[in-house]
Amino acid sequence: GAFFFFFVDPRTQISGNLSFAYLSQPDYADLFSSQSNVAGDYITGSSKFDLSRRWTQLFSTTTSVSLNMLQYTESQPNGLTNNYLNFLVGNEFRFLTAPNHTWLVEARYDMYNYYDNTSLNSQTGVFLAGLDWIMSRRLSATVRVGGSVMSFDNGGNSASPFFEGSLNYLT
Repeated sequence: GAFFFFFVDPRTQISGNLSFAYLSQPDYADLFSSQSNVAGDYITGSSKFDLSRRWTQLFSTTTSVSLNMLQYTESQPNGLTNNYLNFLVGNEFRFLTAPNHTWLVEARYDMYNYYDNTSLNSQTGVFLAGLDWIMSRRLSATVRVGGSVMSFDNGGNSASPFFEGSLNYLT
């Protein structure tokens, strides 16, 4: 993998993260490859690019674009490999209310395109509100809550609650 960042000016930054791998064993960190009944070698890749801008001392935005893929090298007798291309775009608005509290609202649009199993093709909109909290020099937490609406290309919609959280400790 590779990571880069570039400062456009003192308040604007572009960053990127790229990784590609050719693997011959299931990667259980990848949700779709671990659930697939396809055996054999595969290529997986992910890329994410962020444009971050601090508009004022208290307000900043980050716009993100991600492209991810999974491609098996062998076809299956039934023709379904779950090969896919995933595109995600999001925008985050951050409001600093105290030196250790940043409130945010975020919207994401996520699209999955399966090459040979189009019944799985979908688009998802996610809307979140959250808090980034620095509790100490070593301990921080992130919480995001909201909802998601998913629609499938072949018909049908579903709405569900959405939650993300993390607790980080620097040793």
